[in-house]
Amino acid sequence: PADTRASFTNISSDPVASNVNHAHSNVINSSSPSLNFLPKASPLLASTPTTVSKALIRAYPYLVLTDKLLSILTWTNDNYFINLSILFSIISLVLYFEFIITYFGHILAVLLLFLYFYIIQQININNLSSNNLNSNPNNIVNLLTSVSIKSEILLSPITSLKLSTYDLKRLLFTTVFLSPIYIIVSFFFIKPKVLILLLLTHLLTYHSIQYKIIRRILWKSKTFKLISFYLTGLNFNKISSNSRLNNFLKLNNNNNTGISNNSTNSGNRSFFSSNDQSAIDDPFAKSSIDNYGKPIRFTYVLYENQRRWLGIGWTSNLLSYERAPWTDEFLNESLPPDDFKLPETLSNNDNLNNMIWKWVDKNWKLDLTNDGALTIPKGHKSKLVVDPRNDDGYIFYDNTWKKPSSEDSYSKYTRRRRWVRTAELI
Repeated sequence: PADTRASFTNISSDPVASNVNHAHSNVINSSSPSLNFLPKASPLLASTPTTVSKALIRAYPYLVLTDKLLSILTWTNDNYFINLSILFSIISLVLYFEFIITYFGHILAVLLLFLYFYIIQQININNLSSNNLNSNPNNIVNLLTSVSIKSEILLSPITSLKLSTYDLKRLLFTTVFLSPIYIIVSFFFIKPKVLILLLLTHLLTYHSIQYKIIRRILWKSKTFKLISFYLTGLNFNKISSNSRLNNFLKLNNNNNTGISNNSTNSGNRSFFSSNDQSAIDDPFAKSSIDNYGKPIRFTYVLYENQRRWLGIGWTSNLLSYERAPWTDEFLNESLPPDDFKLPETLSNNDNLNNMIWKWVDKNWKLDLTNDGALTIPKGHKSKLVVDPRNDDGYIFYDNTWKKPSSEDSYSKYTRRRRWVRTAELI
């Protein structure tokens, strides 16, 4: 059965669990502090200072209890009866909370006291057993490793998301925006007690093999992914850099244009997002140098997107299912201009070794014409400005980013403008 559980851990493919399956399979068969995957004894432990050894020995009984608790929460223990017993006990407590407190509240308080003394007794027993480890603290170090690995497994649903500050702000904004829906659902359809029950069940069974299989099946559904995106505002399936690069190359091939030395040429525009830290493909770069014999130039393009909120005005806080505040031509999310970085040195092409990207323009410039859609305002000699006004260069749209207009009106709720900056490969 243990081998079966270990093999099942590798079939989960949801975006969170897949990052920890390897570590999970390593610890699933362990039931004692001495795990078979832990490192071998190090000679350095023989020279461990006395104060450190004493501190480790005193912490040993608490580490044993912590390791057992983490084994239950991460479902890496051998006896699943304990996990199910705790789960059903919590479910019963939530469902019949008022009844239990009313009739058995005094007994429950005594049971909690018994539980406390049982934990203290286990600590004392483990403390006595740890006295034999004075000459060999390796088991304690192994136990610390086990606790750290299981802690990573427990926190993996959060840490594996790798949320940025913007993602957290967007999640908070989406949650606040959906508050009326939550109130309606909790008031008319699902009681708060049921919501708490579902949340606790999700947390306590998240790392179980059965729940991983369920998540794997659900994650194959596009509808489930779409609902997750609308509820959280987080894109779990971001387009890879290669697909964006292929879109760029396809666009240039359709236009039958190479890379010219004129940075304002439409065929010379670069739509790489800030996440693209790889340069252009070798054949593309090679042909560009052969045909022109001059430095390769790209005009990087970023679009600034905003939405108007009643009582607030224009802000960069957009709806969860919308584009990001900063995007490229293909609406792929990008970092703002201040954080935008050029690709690293090209080293995978012999003809481009020791060549680096360098900015030609000192600053990002706003395109007042928004790629030719607007006329240059009076008083401006050039269509590119470094320090524009707050409302310069915008094209206004309705609530669904349709019906573009050069003028703002009461029916316009979204807008965007175009920033450019040229770089060359030298």
